[in-house]
Amino acid sequence: MRQQRDKPIRVLWVSACVAIACSAMVTTAVSYFRPMQAAHASLERSRHILVAAGLLASTDSVSPRQIATRFRQLTVQTADLRSDEFTNTVDPLTFDFETAGALESGSTALPKEKDIAKLGRRPDLMPIYLLSKDRALDSIVLPVYGQGMWSTIRAFISLRADAKTLQSLVIYEHGETPGIGDRIEDVTWLGSWSSKQVIDENGAVALRLVRTGKAAADIHGVDAITGATVTSESVVTLVRFWLGEDGYGPVLKHLKREAG
Repeated sequence: MRQQRDKPIRVLWVSACVAIACSAMVTTAVSYFRPMQAAHASLERSRHILVAAGLLASTDSVSPRQIATRFRQLTVQTADLRSDEFTNTVDPLTFDFETAGALESGSTALPKEKDIAKLGRRPDLMPIYLLSKDRALDSIVLPVYGQGMWSTIRAFISLRADAKTLQSLVIYEHGETPGIGDRIEDVTWLGSWSSKQVIDENGAVALRLVRTGKAAADIHGVDAITGATVTSESVVTLVRFWLGEDGYGPVLKHLKREAG
């Protein structure tokens, strides 16, 4: 009789021990793999930056060491978007600008009429990647992000030394609709951004979305993607924001002056 009464207690005790053991194993595994996941994410980020800078093709198969070696060709600085200056208050290689953008102490609230990328708050500090050749500025790589139709779209844009001609666009993360919105990753569409004049002669952001098939005749225009107009417009809009006065605009003018 006593054994029958003790049986449920033993079952509960064993179950609790198993649960505690499993929880400890999961916690240990998460702690063990987190640094590797962070290292992998950093490596992928560096790869996308190199692609944007033209130091790597998107189809190239390279080792982590090769990525690190090529990445050393870039000068990485932190831009203070509240001015046109650079700062050394944070490490641009590790600074989490999106987290800073969610904090009142590290960001600036955007009024609705200016918040075309739907950020809510814009980080005050952002990393910039500069590539020089023959001691002269060759290209400028800028991280950008903004709200798509269903998700945050994260990308890198590369400008030539004139700070107004777009060299490339690399989209590295989004959650848009598979088969429709994810066509913003199509290499042909991304390739059509190359050589677009995103800033006009008056220094204003000139990039715009145009009807499908019209961009070839428009130096400032990017084709809308048929069936994914909202998502393609979101990409154009977030790029417009980051190139403007509330984004990298003042810093780009500073770099252009320095480049002569």
